Amino acid sequence: MIDTQACLSRHPHPNLDLEKWQTTVDLMAELFDSACGTIVQFRQQEFNAVVASLNEDNFLQRNSSWPWDMKSFCRRIVETGEGLYVENAPCNSEWKDAPPVAEGPVRSYFGMPITWPDGTLFGTICVIDKNCPTTLTPS
Repeated sequence: MIDTQACLSRHPHPNLDLEKWQTTVDLMAELFDSACGTIVQFRQQEFNAVVASLNEDNFLQRNSSWPWDMKSFCRRIVETGEGLYVENAPCNSEWKDAPPVAEGPVRSYFGMPITWPDGTLFGTICVIDKNCPTTLTPS
């Protein structure tokens, strides 16, 4: 049985293949040409990056953590149980003052909630970028 409150990045469970999770986030970062792909666990009022993509421009490392009370994209997903896409966070009135945007490199974010096999919330899977997407304009 898996202890859902144990930090998986610090105490991996033998029945979970974190190498497959690593491959998944690496592919996400490559597919979306983004700075970061990650799987984030929410437990004990804290978010923790269980795996983070290994691409060169990634700014979020495995074991990175932040508290529940910090305004974050992951928190919004956990609160609502819904996916979130923020295309241009520095220009978005709701997100421009969030620490990952105001004090960090986050410019765009896409995340979805993920669950344990029993349906309880695990956390989020997300793609984060340091660049704002460019909008194509007709010529």
